[in-house]
Amino acid sequence: LPAYLFLAPVSLRAQHNQDLEVDRVVIRGNQAISTDDIITALGFESGNVFDRHTLDQNINRMLHAYADQGYLWTEITSLDIQFSPDSSAVSFTLHIREGPVARVDHIELAGNVQWEAYDLLAEFDSRPGGVFDAALLERDIDRLLTRYDQHGFPYCRIEVSRIQTKGERLTIQLTIHEGPFIRVDGFRVEGNKVTKSYVITREFRLKPGEPFDQRRLNLGRTRLLRSGLFTGVNVPELDVNSRGDGAIIVVHVQEDRFSTFDGIMGYAPGVNGNGGFLTGNFTLAMNNLGGAGRRVEAAWIHRDPLSSDIRLDYEEPWMFGIPLTVAMNFGHLNQDTTFTATQFGLSIKWPLTMTVDGYGRLGWRRIIPDS
Repeated sequence: LPAYLFLAPVSLRAQHNQDLEVDRVVIRGNQAISTDDIITALGFESGNVFDRHTLDQNINRMLHAYADQGYLWTEITSLDIQFSPDSSAVSFTLHIREGPVARVDHIELAGNVQWEAYDLLAEFDSRPGGVFDAALLERDIDRLLTRYDQHGFPYCRIEVSRIQTKGERLTIQLTIHEGPFIRVDGFRVEGNKVTKSYVITREFRLKPGEPFDQRRLNLGRTRLLRSGLFTGVNVPELDVNSRGDGAIIVVHVQEDRFSTFDGIMGYAPGVNGNGGFLTGNFTLAMNNLGGAGRRVEAAWIHRDPLSSDIRLDYEEPWMFGIPLTVAMNFGHLNQDTTFTATQFGLSIKWPLTMTVDGYGRLGWRRIIPDS
């Protein structure tokens, strides 16, 4: 954003080529920004090495900080630099005239066709009568771009085309270049060798013919990364058709290892005339059964002839073709001559909103003591 910043001529009391240490910094005339913050912004606290070029750059940075808070007419009236008698240190005094704070008189929109200006401006935090805040206006522009991104306009851009001053009040004009309205023509998945393409594309919750929605693409990519099926999912790209009104969404994935098997078996020899027995621990996990994202896990532990543990887990994503995940588990434990335990569980997960899921679980367990 343009700001009316002026740097007055500087008066130098001495010149020196060797490295000089900053002895003291004095700031005069500041109220909106504290002296400590200004000294920090200038980068010349006591003990630092003095450099005139860096000082000039940081003064301009400080003036922009004033402008961001609405002080567009802040100026440096004088900068006095003094050297110590032995020319080993330098002190300087900065005199600031902050000037009046600028206020927003009116915000105008140009180029908007999809929505009326009053509808778009209703989402702005920058308001007529408020102090001009460059960071706040930038957030308003980002929010406006997000709205266009989520409603089929991925190539929208917004520029501050004019800032007109009248006294201490500003009229700000934003020009919106909406760009073409893009519908989703379909998806093209790259990099998948096992996972079926529809398993990947369904996570974006976008169907051919629907308007482009950047938020859905971002959330879909997040879901894929959290699924455990992929080590990486590239940011989706658009392959716009020749008419310029539709695009293929290109998704590139890097698949993870889906199946694991761990097992160990041993033999315990007999003691006191008793026969020996086998022991073992086996786990089989398949995290992408049939390339459809199904999960199956089976485990078996055999500690001794009287103790064993069996566990089975199964998870089915997108049950009935909707984003409903159903998981079941079964376990059976024989604990030597102490007890036998059997359990069964059923859980479901479903989306409540685009970012919040609901979760429910039912369980049954039975323990039978050994008689």
